[in-house]
Amino acid sequence: MKIATTAALLLATATASQADNVRRITPDDPMTIRFRVDPGVTPTPDTLVVHLGTTIAGDPGTGTRFAFLRENGRSLGDAQSTDAFGDVVGEIELNPGVTFRTASSPYMLLDPGEVDLTDLIAGTEFGSIRIDITTGFLEVDLDDVRIEWGVATGVNAIDPAALQPEITEIFVGSPCYADFDRSGELDVFDFLAYLTAFQLGDYRADCDGCGSLDIFDYLCFLTSFDRGCP
Repeated sequence: MKIATTAALLLATATASQADNVRRITPDDPMTIRFRVDPGVTPTPDTLVVHLGTTIAGDPGTGTRFAFLRENGRSLGDAQSTDAFGDVVGEIELNPGVTFRTASSPYMLLDPGEVDLTDLIAGTEFGSIRIDITTGFLEVDLDDVRIEWGVATGVNAIDPAALQPEITEIFVGSPCYADFDRSGELDVFDFLAYLTAFQLGDYRADCDGCGSLDIFDYLCFLTSFDRGCP
């Protein structure tokens, strides 16, 4: 099923005027950050930091955030966790992040956890990070998400490497937005699921991430459906 070119043009006009790219992480919709790295970084990094920017934890806002670092699908260490917003009820703003480090790194800021970065640094081309929460929701502007690695110079300082990991994709929930009912294929039921979510004011229907639901979200969904899934 193909969508008219005018829909894509309208979407381009709409998204060009939107400054935000906010998505909501929930227990059912983790956030995944995929990135690529070039081997042979010098000096050898001992710390990888994930910055989520300014986020909002939603009511009830309780629970734990977990992060997993993977290399070609293989976990590089145990899940790193924090309950930084665990005791807060209501809406708060914070600047959370996740830190993966080697045993030699003195870096302690954010959520430190020791993992073996050797293979990732030595020659693995692609990696991924998944962030889950147990309850409530966490709103993140995907445009603010960044990752960096380097050599830690203290408990809260890092000397960034000249060659940094490059984020290739960030998504919340399914990697294919158009597969709205998550059946694994695109069909009319995805349209029905999207329309139902839109009518109910479900945050998942906010396709363009602007924070409100309008015609541009529907055009965004049509364009995503027309583009198809990888």
